[in-house]
Amino acid sequence: MSVSPHDILARHIMDGLYEGRFSPGQRLIEADLMERYQASRGAVREALSRLEAAGVVQITRNKGASIRMLSRRAARNIIVVSEVLNGLMARLAAENIDQPGARAALRNAYELLQASRDLAGLRDRVQARNAYYRVLIDIGGNRELARVLPNTDLHLTRTQFRQYDFEYERERFDLYRDLHDAVLRGDAQAAEAIGRARTRRLLGDLDGLPDDAFAPED
Repeated sequence: MSVSPHDILARHIMDGLYEGRFSPGQRLIEADLMERYQASRGAVREALSRLEAAGVVQITRNKGASIRMLSRRAARNIIVVSEVLNGLMARLAAENIDQPGARAALRNAYELLQASRDLAGLRDRVQARNAYYRVLIDIGGNRELARVLPNTDLHLTRTQFRQYDFEYERERFDLYRDLHDAVLRGDAQAAEAIGRARTRRLLGDLDGLPDDAFAPED
């Protein structure tokens, strides 16, 4: 199945956000995007519209498009929602881990996730983590979770606060290990608790950031 030009461009913009070519609050000029990516104006506008619907881009009348920058309240709200969904993802995976092939698929994804700790690029590390999450979601078997979880805007917190030394980032691979072990044991209660605790750790990190790390409150 062919991929449309605006979908390709939207992916390029997301990659640029992870790789530091774009940053939260930065304006996205149509002409610059057309020249940089050799794209038509229609493809650029459609890509920006898609990213606005995904919560990544903000389009303001008379000002154009910019990468969305989260306020402190918005960042907290995203993490609170993600905490619940990540806990559900872990619990469902643990409950269904005895399906044929589930443990092998999860172990393979986990090996790639652990290997990503040596990767320099944020995009590559996020892709490995997302691949692991997709396996957890597939094992859990909830299609609505597969639809909703990628749209929680948690990626914006990673890019907006990448310059800060988060305790969560230093300990995340230990947390992945604990989550992985609980799911493989089929311990749904422990898996959910660990999945929620992993995300909740981010709240403490956010509370320690200065106000200028955030967009003004609406």
